[in-house]
Amino acid sequence: MHERSHGESVIDLMTHRFGGRGLYVLDEPEAALSVRGCLVVLRRVAEVPYDAAEPVALTRNFLSEPDRFLRHLLD
Repeated sequence: MHERSHGESVIDLMTHRFGGRGLYVLDEPEAALSVRGCLVVLRRVAEVPYDAAEPVALTRNFLSEPDRFLRHLLD
């Protein structure tokens, strides 16, 4: 780990530690990355199409039919 740059360590973390299903919040990961590193990370993050992401689908469903969700919460 000490033989790699900070940016290389960030890429290793995302590649080998982060699973395909999860929410990972990173504060300014691009600060340690070169342009090439940013592109590597973008490729890793873009594995799930935006429209297929569960939070997007859930938000869209709620906004299109709020009563369907609210009746379960408010009853």
